[in-house]
Amino acid sequence: MTTDSLSKSSPRMLQYHIDDHDRIRKLPDVLLQMIVSKLSTEEALRTSVLYSRWVDVWKCMSHLVLDTRGVLDTTPEEHKHFHRLSVRLARSMTKVIIYHRGHLESCIVHHYLSQLKNGTLQNWIHSLTRLKHTKDLTLINYIPATRRYNEANFLSLLLDTFSHHSLSSLSLCGYTLIGPNAFSKCKNLKTLKLINIFISQATFLFLEVILLNVNFLTPHGVLKIENNSLMFLQLSFPNDIDRMEVYGTCLNVLDIDSRFINTMRDNFILVSPNIQVNKNAWLDHGDCPHLYYNVSSNLAQEDKNIWHKLLGSNFDDMRRSGCLSVSVDITDPKEMEILKEVLLRYWTKLVMELEIFFKEEFAFVSRLVMQERVIKMMIETSLFPLTMKFNAEASVAKLMELPKCNKHLKIECF
Repeated sequence: MTTDSLSKSSPRMLQYHIDDHDRIRKLPDVLLQMIVSKLSTEEALRTSVLYSRWVDVWKCMSHLVLDTRGVLDTTPEEHKHFHRLSVRLARSMTKVIIYHRGHLESCIVHHYLSQLKNGTLQNWIHSLTRLKHTKDLTLINYIPATRRYNEANFLSLLLDTFSHHSLSSLSLCGYTLIGPNAFSKCKNLKTLKLINIFISQATFLFLEVILLNVNFLTPHGVLKIENNSLMFLQLSFPNDIDRMEVYGTCLNVLDIDSRFINTMRDNFILVSPNIQVNKNAWLDHGDCPHLYYNVSSNLAQEDKNIWHKLLGSNFDDMRRSGCLSVSVDITDPKEMEILKEVLLRYWTKLVMELEIFFKEEFAFVSRLVMQERVIKMMIETSLFPLTMKFNAEASVAKLMELPKCNKHLKIECF
């Protein structure tokens, strides 16, 4: 796609013969926009050269993906034409943003180091937030295997870089962030994802959903999160950190990977009334992810969809596996439905250990027992009154008599 084909009144369009009998040009705009919305951004741009009827259709797309890798991957960085080609592609991406009409629901930008160093990326960020009012923005700094993280990947952020009121979700991948205040004034942000990021310090205020896959610039990293708005936290640290503290009264989901577990058992402090973490379990299953989920029927449908999409895969975008600990009110049908959805739909691989904090419900648990996904099941009865504890343990005895797909399944009360 050339830059000329993106202009508002490109002379090239007049060179195409318009078939008066073409039925496509009689279709309503809404239908054409629906067709284009099913295409990738690159394919949608190409439709503008079909007929004049298609010229402006792509400009109303609500989702854009701007990606230079397909072309530049075939041209080595040291090649004499690489810089010139990179500049041309950046200009084309700029024109796509300029000629797009209206606001954007989401935008994904894959860029090279050159756009980070020459200020082009900062201009894109300004246009996408201030002019396009993008709600969900993803920025990915492409780092070839031959180039390691270094000072060249510094992303310079002003306090208001991502503070526009329309922006609610931000994902950054492949940068180095300096200073603790990059997001301190971003009250608009509800979701923040930092993937393959180097940081010195960070402040995470106001956020409701945080995903961290970060390294520290200093040999001894310490991270402290104090946020009473935080509801969902996913943690992964490729390298060791010295200490991690999380304080959150509204935290309902804690998802941590095996690398974090292996190094943080004695240096992880969690103060959250909704999440119960049994660190002793980390000794038995320190080589797999652990998910702690406080199921709530008050969770908005939109939030639930976001959470479950994130829970459907682990940090490496692989199928979900590991250990699961849930708190649920079995008298609430909505909570039980959410639990079933997590276990039976999104948890696609083996459950190494299942821990449930609730009055044991025989029918539901028996269904889990007769599936082969569960290896170990822990049922808390110690906090029950004596009569309830007796009944619960009697039900557990019945569970042990059920036919099991997994012969190694262990059921224990604690």
